[in-house]
Amino acid sequence: MLTVDQAGISRRGERLILKPLQRSVREWALELAEDYVSVVRQGIGRPRHEIEEALSSFEVLPRERKLADGLCKLLLDACEFEMGTDVDPVQLRRSVFLEASALRKLHGQVDRASVLAKAGRETGLAAEQVEELLFADLRDAHRMVSAAPISPAGLVDQYERGRAQAVLLRATSVELRIEEAQPAVLRALFGRLKFWRLLHRIHKVEEGYRVIVDGPLSLFGSVTKYGLSMAMLLPLLGECGRWRLQAQVLWGKQRQPCVFELEGKEEVARTAPPPMPEDLRRFAARFTEQIEGYELRQCCEILEVPGEGLCVPDLVFVAQGTGQKVYFEVMGYWSREAVFRKVDLVEKGLPHKVIFAVSERLRVSQEVLPAQLPAALFVYKGVMSPGRVKDLLDRLCQSPGTANAQEKATC
Repeated sequence: MLTVDQAGISRRGERLILKPLQRSVREWALELAEDYVSVVRQGIGRPRHEIEEALSSFEVLPRERKLADGLCKLLLDACEFEMGTDVDPVQLRRSVFLEASALRKLHGQVDRASVLAKAGRETGLAAEQVEELLFADLRDAHRMVSAAPISPAGLVDQYERGRAQAVLLRATSVELRIEEAQPAVLRALFGRLKFWRLLHRIHKVEEGYRVIVDGPLSLFGSVTKYGLSMAMLLPLLGECGRWRLQAQVLWGKQRQPCVFELEGKEEVARTAPPPMPEDLRRFAARFTEQIEGYELRQCCEILEVPGEGLCVPDLVFVAQGTGQKVYFEVMGYWSREAVFRKVDLVEKGLPHKVIFAVSERLRVSQEVLPAQLPAALFVYKGVMSPGRVKDLLDRLCQSPGTANAQEKATC
C-alpha cells in the first residue's frame, strides 16, 4: 500500500484534494509501469537489492518521483521474496567472527580467505558460498521467488486507487452512501466489514444505505492493522454502483482535521461471499461435528427493523423438523456501545430470533437481554462453545415465534 508521501494529495483549507491523473501523465505512467513489470518478471532468483537498483535506473523528472516510487512500492509489495538458503546466517556469522577474533589475538592479523575456508569446511560450503550467505537474512539479500501477477495497466489502476487508500489510513471515521447496489453485493460488503473487525453502523435511508465506519485514529491512536482494513474498503465500493464517501481525517504532522470525499458510478459486479473469520469458521466446524438437530449455514440475509436499524448475521441455524431459523452474529470486542445498539434493536421489534455472541472482554452480562425477548446474548471466553449455543437455540426455538407479517429480510 502507498505511503502518504507517495499519494500526492493536496490540501485546500480543511479539504483534501485528490486530482485524477491527467491523460498525458497516465500515458507516461503506463510506459514506466511496462518497464518496471518487465524488470520484475526477469528478476526471479535475484536478490532484492539488484531488482531495486534496476528499477531505480530509469530516469524520471523530480515532479514524477512520487508516482515512480509509488509504482515501485506497489509492484515489489506484490512480489514474494525469501531468504533462499537453509543455512542459518546468524550462526554462520558467529562462526566466522569468532574465528577471525581468535586469529587476530593469536597472530595480530586476519587472513580473510582462511577464515572463510574454515567456516566452509565446518558447514560443507565453499568459501565463496560462505561469503555470499553471510548476510543472507537481511532484507536486501532476499531473493525473489515469484513476480507480481499484475499488468502495467493494472499497476497504474492500483496506484490511483492506492492514493485514496493512503488517506483512509489517517481516517477517524468514514461515512458511505450507497444508492444502487444489489442486495447480494450489500450483504458481501457488510460481511467484509465484519470480517475485518471494523466498527460500523448501518442505516437504511430513502436513497439506499448509510454506513458509518469508525477509523483507527478514533480508537487507540494510529493502529496500522485497523487502518489497513479501513483502506481495504475502497476496492469493494467498485461493486456498489453509485456511492459517495466522506472521511474525517487527521492530516499532516500537526494532525489537523480535514475532510476527504470521493464518489463513484461503477458498474455493479457480482461479488463472492466473504470468507468467515478463522474463529467463526472453527466454531462452525465444531458445531457441525458435535451437535445434532440443527443445520448450520452461512447467512445471506440482512435483517431490518424499519426506521430503526439493521442486523447482518454471520450464520443461521435451521431447526430440523420445524424449519425454525435462529440467526447468529459475532460481535467484535472493541465496542460495548455496539452491543447495546443490538439490544435496543431487539427491544424495538427485530422480528427474528437472534443470538449475539459477545466476548467477555466487553464486560457485558447476558441478562442485558431479557429472557422474554426473541434474542439472547452469548457471552463467551476464549472460544465459543457449541454446547452452550445449542442450549440457547433450544430455548429460542421453544419460545413464541415472531409474526411473519413483520419480517423483513433482504437476500
